[in-house]
Formats: sequence, C-alpha cells, structure tokens
Amino acid sequence: MACVALQILGGHPQYAFFVAIAAGLHALVYAVAEPEVRRRTWWVFLAAYLGGAALAAMQILPGLAATAESVRAGKLTYDFARIASLPPENLLTVLAPGFFGHLTEFDYWGRIYLWEGCLFAGVTGLVLAVVALVDRERGQQTRLDLLVAGLLLVLALGDHTPLQRLLYDHVPGFGQMRSLAKFSFPFSLFVALAIGAGADALIRQRSISKRLATGLGGLGLVAAGLGVFLWLKPASLAGWMEWVQNNRDAHSTPFVIDMNAAFIAQAGGRAGEALAIAGALLALAGIILLLAREQPRWSLVLLALLPVELLVFAGNNFATAQTGDLASKDVQQFLDNHPGDYRVLDMYWVDAGYFYRVPGMWDDSPGVLKRYAEFFYATQGANPDEASQYIKINSLEQIFSLVRFRYAFLRPTSAKGYLPVINPNPLPRALLVTNFQVLPDRDAILAALMKPDFDPRNTVYLENEPSPLPEPGGAGTVKVTVDNSDQLTIEADTPVPTLLLITDLYSRDWFARALPGSVQQEYTILPADYVVRAIPLAAGHHHLAVVYDPPSFRHGLIISGVAWMAWAGAFLYPMRRVRRI
Repeated sequence: MACVALQILGGHPQYAFFVAIAAGLHALVYAVAEPEVRRRTWWVFLAAYLGGAALAAMQILPGLAATAESVRAGKLTYDFARIASLPPENLLTVLAPGFFGHLTEFDYWGRIYLWEGCLFAGVTGLVLAVVALVDRERGQQTRLDLLVAGLLLVLALGDHTPLQRLLYDHVPGFGQMRSLAKFSFPFSLFVALAIGAGADALIRQRSISKRLATGLGGLGLVAAGLGVFLWLKPASLAGWMEWVQNNRDAHSTPFVIDMNAAFIAQAGGRAGEALAIAGALLALAGIILLLAREQPRWSLVLLALLPVELLVFAGNNFATAQTGDLASKDVQQFLDNHPGDYRVLDMYWVDAGYFYRVPGMWDDSPGVLKRYAEFFYATQGANPDEASQYIKINSLEQIFSLVRFRYAFLRPTSAKGYLPVINPNPLPRALLVTNFQVLPDRDAILAALMKPDFDPRNTVYLENEPSPLPEPGGAGTVKVTVDNSDQLTIEADTPVPTLLLITDLYSRDWFARALPGSVQQEYTILPADYVVRAIPLAAGHHHLAVVYDPPSFRHGLIISGVAWMAWAGAFLYPMRRVRRI
C-alpha cells in the first residue's frame, strides 16, 4: 500500500497506471500457475491498490478533478492514443542499445524517444536471464517472470499489434493515455528478476550445459559478423534509415534529421559498431560459461561484466542541459528590461515561459485546460473538437490580447538573436466591463471572439445571465493587491453593477470570497469569453479574494487521514504482539 501510494504521489499517473497493469498481470499469471497462492493473490493485489489509493486520495481526487477540465477529460482519438508505441525494430536495443544512436555522442534516429524505446539490460544480463530460464531450481519462477515481461512487451508495442485497438475500445484507461512504449519500464523490472535468478545460479555454482554456452557463443559470433559488415558497408542501411525517418512519430521525435550521405555513413557505421560489440560480448559470455564448467570462479567474471556494461551504457546516455539551452539569454534580458504582467510566446520552444519566469501562452503538457485548448485551436483555424496538448502555431491573433499576450519571439535569423513581435495593447489582469451578451454554446462564443471588430475591453460573452445584472454608465476602479499561484486579492469600486473581468483562465475550482469591508457578501465566478473569468459586482466598494480551493482536495484529505491512521495501526499492531510474547 505504501509503495502504491508513493508512486501515485510521485505525480506521474501514467506510470502508476502502467505499473498497476503489470502488477495485475503478475497476479494473474501466478494465480493460474501456482494453485497454493491462488486464493490470496487477488486479495493481496486489490488490498494493495485500494489501500494505496486511499492513502494518496488527497492527490488522486483533485488530480481527477483537474483532469476533468483538461484536454484529457474525455477519450483521446485513437490516432493520438497510438502515439509513441514501441517500434518493433527497437527490439534490437535488447542487445545493442547504441544501434540507433546515443543521447550524447551522435544523433539518435529512431522512431520514438530513446528513453522510452530502449530495452537494454546488458548483454550479460540477457545471458544471466537465459541461465535462469534453464536452471533446475529457479527455472519455473523465471519462466513466469519472463512470461509477464513478454506480455508487457506486447503491450509496449502498442499500435504495432491489434491489441491496442481492443484495449482502447474496451478497457478503461487505455483511451485516456498514449505512449504505450512506457510499458518498457515494468518490462525491465521483470527482466531484472530473471537476471537476479541467473546470477544466483552462478553464485551457487550450479552447472551450465555445454550446449547452452556454445549456442550463446555462436549467436554472438553471428551478431558480431553482421555488425562488422554494417560497419564496413554503412550505406546498406540507407533505405531502412530513410524508411524509419519517414515513419517517425512527430510528437515523440520533434527533431528532423537530414539523411545525407555523411550522416548515413556515420550512423550506419555506429550501428554496425554497436552490434559488433554486443556480439563480441555475447561470444565472450559463452566462452566464460564454458570455462566456468571446469573452473566455477570464471562465473564471477561474467557477473562483474554486467555493472561494467551498464555503467558504459549510462555514460553514453548521460545527457545534461543548462537552462540557456532552452531559454534564450537575449529573450531573458529583453523581458528583464520590460517588466509587467503579461504572457509571452517563444515560437521556437513554447514551454520556455517556465524558464523566463513569466506566464507562457501555451504548454505542451497534458494538463492544458480543455476550454483554452479549444480557444487556441479556433484561433489557428483548427477544429476545436480535436483540441489536444499539441498545436502548430501559424498566426498571432488580435484576440490573444484577452489573455494578456504581449510578446512573441521568433527564431533567430541573425547573430542578433530572437526577433520580438509586440502586441501593444494586452488587457490588464483585472478590469471592469458593463456590456455583456449571453450566447448559447461554445461555437457561438468562439465565432464571436474571432470577429475582427470584437473588443474584449468593451463586451463580455457569457454562458449564463449574471446576477446582479450590469448596468451601463459610470466608471469604476480596480486594483490587484495580492497575486500568487493560488490567490488573487482584488479591490474594486463601481458606481453601478458591473462585471469584474479577470484575464486568468477559467476553472470551476476557483472561488471568490468576500473580505472585510466588501459591500457584497457572496461572489460567483462565471466563465467569460469562454476561457477567462467574470465576477458580477453590485454597486459599491468590493474587497475579495479569488482562491484556488478544489473541494476534492478536502474530501481526499479526509479519506487519506483516515487511511493513514488505519495503516499506521495495522503496521504497529503486529509489533505490539511481538513485544507481548
């Protein structure tokens, strides 16, 4: 339960979901294969996950509430869900992790990210897993572990098998997530169990058959020979490399590689080199196993090779980055010289607002609010019904002023750095507007917002009638006095009922509360212009706090509090019994 809770609290629900699937497959396989554990296997599995979910309810419930308003609120399109399936050719990384390139030495040319598409656990690790598979004492358990690993590998292949479509259509959860290649993570855990069992067999000096050792050595020589051929004839990979690039996943490998003759020669030679090294290691492992039949101490050499392999692999892929690699110093200096409350858009790296320490116009994360994604899609002439976390930004529209857009930065065209595009008239954080119009649905509001003559300073489009109703005439004042991630404190004075327009994005978990001295005791936040917020104000002085306070967090906190007390009691009770004895 504690492990499940910690994984959930780690903040990456996709891995928590995939590991839960892996744990379920593990329980199923052992329940079928081991009759003596069948009666308790499912109870243990269900207790661990239900208990772990209860311990982490304070994060799960508000997370689900936030997801319900995000681009992941409903089922993804299948074309999006199948993104980043493990390509079948990446099975080569079991032996040769550098076949498609490394993260540090030269360009990686595979179809998905290397860190999701590499299955390497060491050539020596593969040998140890095979040793465990045929071991008389650990073979049965290893076969079960590798069966689970095999099932997870099939899941990781995703759209490259018919299974993903069946899961997408019929199994909850698979329609809300992409990148099934991430099943390579729990796959590696079960492979590690087999590796450990093989290491145990060698340490206990159980004999290895001559046929197995010879077969592994022969397979290694074949792989090494093929690697040498590719190293000498790298152009023989040209057609395949071009096919891989033409069928790459644009969302998982956003960079484009120029498949010129020089790159093909370099990458093909590296691929051959990686395969030749893997083959040589496999042949060496076979020789060591043969020697260990006569001198068991030779098996220690094989065990020592595994950490060396993994350290070399890690060194070849230990990529580091500085903040300046993602955020331009020229842009940062420009923003430092132009302080203010506005949003920016780096056209080269849309997430760079994090590094500039100013709000960004877009974010490629799955937590993008669905309303905002639909709005953004509409501004680019795309279908809002297809809104996701990814979009190609083709134009900077006037309506971006609604969300305080001020600067966009184009890619550098000269040594002078980025070229800023300036919007001279973004809306402030808060303003008073008396004119409004109620429109029936999303499409009507978005169509109205896209009209070239629409001025968000003068008119607000609402989805319901406000109360009190705004009245025309009279100027008022508004000031933001406190501004942090979870709260705005606002003071406003108006001679007539009006609308307080706040140019932050709308979410149903933001609430407005009256503070001392306010003429109005209750405030309601309405969606305005589909993506921002409006609060109807009565005439008079207003002092209010706008706070992010999801009720789901309080509910989750109660559940987690009770669950943690029960968990602590269950943990301590056996210790009390031991002390009594």
